[in-house]
Amino acid sequence: MILVDIVNRNKVTHPWGEGEYIPREDLSFSRKMLEEYISQVHDDDGQQCERIDRHAGWIHEAVLSGRQTKILEIRCGPGLYTSRLARLGHECVGIDDSPAAIAYAREQAQQDSTKCTYIGHDLNSAEYGAGYGLVMMIGGEFNTFNPMDAYEFMGKAWRALDEGGILLLEPYTFDALEGLRKREPLWKAVKDGPFSDKPYICLHESCWNDANDSLTKRWYTIDTETAFVRYFAQCFQAYTKKRLQKLLIKSDFIDVRFYPSLSGMKDTSHDDFMAVSAVKTRKYSR
Repeated sequence: MILVDIVNRNKVTHPWGEGEYIPREDLSFSRKMLEEYISQVHDDDGQQCERIDRHAGWIHEAVLSGRQTKILEIRCGPGLYTSRLARLGHECVGIDDSPAAIAYAREQAQQDSTKCTYIGHDLNSAEYGAGYGLVMMIGGEFNTFNPMDAYEFMGKAWRALDEGGILLLEPYTFDALEGLRKREPLWKAVKDGPFSDKPYICLHESCWNDANDSLTKRWYTIDTETAFVRYFAQCFQAYTKKRLQKLLIKSDFIDVRFYPSLSGMKDTSHDDFMAVSAVKTRKYSR
């Protein structure tokens, strides 16, 4: 791309069809994203660590009723949730496509001697295995699946769960994603960021698609030495509670329950997300 391509860019999005690309599998990119994420966790006076502790405690006590089980977390990142759940007596498996996050999670599990296994794999082709009492995906990651992949994910999660096992999701609320349509495009200068080791200027914008209730985030980076332009994008499917419940029921889950957060109560500091749990039925109709 060249600079004029930014000026002439199409404001009408084509979700999951306009070259969506976030290089999570790239080692350099994943290292920078990991460093940024870990620094955010530890640089907020412990609030985020306390929130994760609360969430893990609620999952253990409220979702699992205090019983120990085998847990699978899809897109586990650096294992901040699985490590805490393991300390509560659970056996945990995490899958992620970020090599740096998986390496960090494995190192921490070895240091802490926790019962955690971490697998680096592309999420669309990863096999989940079987024998789990809980399959979870948090932090809005479920929204990044296109509708067909979301349906496939539900089927894989169903097959991974034991009878009576629980699927737990933490998707973005519909309002949180739809509200980003009002945000103005943001320009910023970056000395050393996730998209390049060299200084660059970045345009970040969020575009809403009314036709299918989806959001596309775009990043245009301009190398400050060469003016070379690179393009990155990520799409998010927004769900109302009604639409998400319908998808879960269609995927043979029952007892669908919604919560204002992963602590079971309203959290004004984390209100872009909701939580939903559902139970695997005996019968699989697909």
